[in-house]
Amino acid sequence: MCLNLRFILGLQFKASSSKKYALYSFKIADKARKACSSLIYSGKVRPRCLNQHIVMLILAIALKVTYGYNPPPVFYALPLIYDINELEANMTNLLNRTRFINITTFPPMTFIDCQTHKIKINERTGQTTVRSNPTLIPITLKSSLENMKQISNYFSILTINR
Repeated sequence: MCLNLRFILGLQFKASSSKKYALYSFKIADKARKACSSLIYSGKVRPRCLNQHIVMLILAIALKVTYGYNPPPVFYALPLIYDINELEANMTNLLNRTRFINITTFPPMTFIDCQTHKIKINERTGQTTVRSNPTLIPITLKSSLENMKQISNYFSILTINR
């Protein structure tokens, strides 16, 4: 039996930038470095805003158009780990402490305003917010469990029922 499998999964791991009690913060859409943007765009006029957040959206659109993935399998992976001590204490539980957020669930504003955004995740309640200074952007994200099921569904194509 010959299987023609095509599987693509985009993950962008982000380190926690701060932690206060059970509230972890992550920065997204930081401006791209000059060297990075010059490799991607070699014209005389650089795009106003080119960062990982936009590149992830472009990847998601390409996967949807090219392969029909809906929603496209492009996620931020946000481990609820702040320092080396937390990492060492949670090595065997790291996957359970990681929240996965599909790039397509972010509000359009986060892609076009060319600002750094902060994702805040409350470890106890699971509440997730995205903040663009000076305002809080209302956002409803699927639970990490739902996103894990979505990632698992992409892997299920590799399972052969006999």
